[in-house]
Amino acid sequence: TTDARLRRTIVAHLLDLAALILGANKDTAEVAKNRGVRAARLFNIKTGIMADATNPELSLTSVAARNGISETYVRKLFEADGTTFTEFLLGQRLAKAYELLTAPAWLDHTIAAIANEAGFNDISYFNRTFRRAFNATPSDIRETIRRED
Repeated sequence: TTDARLRRTIVAHLLDLAALILGANKDTAEVAKNRGVRAARLFNIKTGIMADATNPELSLTSVAARNGISETYVRKLFEADGTTFTEFLLGQRLAKAYELLTAPAWLDHTIAAIANEAGFNDISYFNRTFRRAFNATPSDIRETIRRED
């Protein structure tokens, strides 16, 4: 989960800082510095993506440009974290869609409108990825929420 990853990142940062303060050898110091910079940069990128995930124009190119780094470097940061830019962005958009589908204020909106609001341009792609992620269709989720009311 995101919380577990965040905890691991914080622990790694603290260990890196301790190693640097206590006088790590040259190789260890270099690893600690790079890992800290990379982790901070990835955290900043992810935070930006989470804030702008519903923007259908958000792309690897725009994120790289916004952060002043290459697309290749963005890919490598996500790869080192065990995911990809596309997977992370898709996860954010799917989470937003699920949130909207289950929100009472959005029960009268169409599924297409919710998909669009979550950043999806293609309703077929949205339906396929949603079903894969939640093992249910958006209509199934909505129907479950309506029955619970």
